[in-house]
Amino acid sequence: MFRYKFVMPGAANLSAGDVPANPPNWPDADRNDKHFVFAHGYNVNDTQSKGWGGEAFKRLFWSGSNARFTAFGWYGYQGQTFGITPDYQVNLDNAFATAKSFKQFLDLLEGEKTVAGHSMGNVLVGSAMHDWGARPKNYFMLNAAAAKECYDPAEADEPAQDAVIRKNFAPANGTDCFRQQHGPALTGAGSSHGEGVLPMSSKTAGRPTFTTSIHRVRKC
Repeated sequence: MFRYKFVMPGAANLSAGDVPANPPNWPDADRNDKHFVFAHGYNVNDTQSKGWGGEAFKRLFWSGSNARFTAFGWYGYQGQTFGITPDYQVNLDNAFATAKSFKQFLDLLEGEKTVAGHSMGNVLVGSAMHDWGARPKNYFMLNAAAAKECYDPAEADEPAQDAVIRKNFAPANGTDCFRQQHGPALTGAGSSHGEGVLPMSSKTAGRPTFTTSIHRVRKC
């Protein structure tokens, strides 16, 4: 009923042949010209990611969406044993290492694109935007493992709630909020992922609409 694409970290450049075929029981001819791409989070293996995709697809369907749906799977479960993935950091690195492929996948889709990321899936999506220039029309952040201030410092408008984030992670003196949030191993790593370390907000000109409102799904 939907497209499913799984990509490993550091994969070769994607091409048109990497876009899954037209789903026969949810054909493109009966859809609008928009795409909805969902990226799951941490500790979700390749089998589970199809289940996450199916759940997201059904919820969108019953919310009125008529978009072409793709579940994007990635290796966020390295070291998983009996359903538990103890090494968060290595899988965080995997999210960054898959971001280029995610951007390339979006580029291969024609028409308007809406993206949703759950948990660490937002590190994948955020890096695709921050480091590789992905520009979806809309972006849903679901229980994001990345602070909203990393995308737009103007979001730091609730002093009591956001004081810790602003103190520890707000962009200052050329530092990178998005990478700094995720620990010393990633701070300053921007040069290996694209343009170098700058606040995300300075590199998202023409950035998409950010929202967590389900009421906007009908437009997708």
